[in-house]
Amino acid sequence: MAWVAIGELKTSSWWRPGFLHLVATFVVALRILVLARHLLVGHPREELVVGDVVTAAQLEVQVARVDAGAKEHVDGSANQLARVVRLEDGGEGGEFVLRLAVQFDCQFVVYLGVERLDVVVQVVEAHARGETRASDTAFAPMRQETTTPKSLVAHLSTMTDAAPATDDIEAIRDVAPALPDDAEGVERVRRALVEWYEADHRDYPWRRTENAYEILVSEVMSQQTQLDRVVAAWEDFLERWPTAANLADADRSDVVSFWTSHSLGYNNRAKYLHEAARQVEEEYDGSFPESPDELQELMGVGPYTANAVASFAFNAGDAVVDTNVKRVLHRAFDVPDDDSAFEDVAQFLMPEGESRVWNNAVMELGGVACGKTPRCDEAGCPWRAWCHAYETGDFTAPDVPTQPTFEGSRRQMRGRVVRILGEYDELALDTLGPRVRVDYGGEHGREWLRGLVDDLADDGLVDVDEGTDDVVVRLRQ
Repeated sequence: MAWVAIGELKTSSWWRPGFLHLVATFVVALRILVLARHLLVGHPREELVVGDVVTAAQLEVQVARVDAGAKEHVDGSANQLARVVRLEDGGEGGEFVLRLAVQFDCQFVVYLGVERLDVVVQVVEAHARGETRASDTAFAPMRQETTTPKSLVAHLSTMTDAAPATDDIEAIRDVAPALPDDAEGVERVRRALVEWYEADHRDYPWRRTENAYEILVSEVMSQQTQLDRVVAAWEDFLERWPTAANLADADRSDVVSFWTSHSLGYNNRAKYLHEAARQVEEEYDGSFPESPDELQELMGVGPYTANAVASFAFNAGDAVVDTNVKRVLHRAFDVPDDDSAFEDVAQFLMPEGESRVWNNAVMELGGVACGKTPRCDEAGCPWRAWCHAYETGDFTAPDVPTQPTFEGSRRQMRGRVVRILGEYDELALDTLGPRVRVDYGGEHGREWLRGLVDDLADDGLVDVDEGTDDVVVRLRQ
């Protein structure tokens, strides 16, 4: 309990000892009531856990040291659902200190620093389908002098990737029934994809830049051209016109001639790109707009390209939904062939504020592991443990109306066994199994694998050693 010492007061006659005693008694009584309520209600740390869905009122904490703008924002959220996305117990000297972040109604994030029953609240970032509004960014009370609004938002982005609310999962599973039915499971799905992508991915040069102009050039070039062929054209283009200003100053016929000589598809795209560069210089003072809506004001920039530039240049896009992503979501989580369903599931899965890495990762998955003829195990698909297609063997998709003949076939499984055994001298049957199928067991368990191995032995490709402890398989030399 905090005590306040009142020094000697030289005031008018109405400040008499009896009055001061009465005030002090009232203050002490009030503190006792607050403490008693605190003990009866329970410690906030015991009541809140990550993933809790609450309202601002249910946080049962006193809002203090907040300017009028922040106070109004919090009061206006009192009846909206909020999700606790991080808790940190940073107590020092036996004092309870709680830091948490809550997300209100999936629209904006509020950061709370709690010391006992005192709260500092600030709105750090406002979201409207991926769009950040600068006017809603960052109130001052908790910011260190060395912390800029951008770095503060970046710090918070690491706090907002926690598990989604149970109600959200139940709703999204209506159109994605193969998704995990619990918050931790959904988080594992998210982490698995990002970790897979960050561990190894195709190293295209435009993935190493956050320059909006360079990214726009790559997006326009790749609309009709295979990515491997785009690399050389992209590098040549930027060597000739390294900035939007350089391109805006160029003769349009030179840009079109370049486009034609590099076989980049419709020449109109070259004209639009040249005009977009002129717009950036003349209408936006040389600085690219950052939101998907604003980017669509540029000539030739449609919703998909605008979202890609917003994602990869500014980390401010929505979840990308293209043919590859639809194929991935349909196969992995049994999402129906419906545009709105694909958009809802894609947006649900993308961690808040992580459009750059997420959109790169999910498109990489569709291009490398989940193509029309999928390469689940060869590419180490991170979603095999949850994938509906991998479990059922049905790899059709909106753009793959008939079953691919190779994926999931016995021929493919035989080839997989031979390839894996080539990496080892020998393997016990149950050690080999999970390397052949991530869902090894049940229908595709020991008996199924033994049948594959015996077929390979009959063909003279492997040797099977019936040991006393286990069956051991090795390539025949």
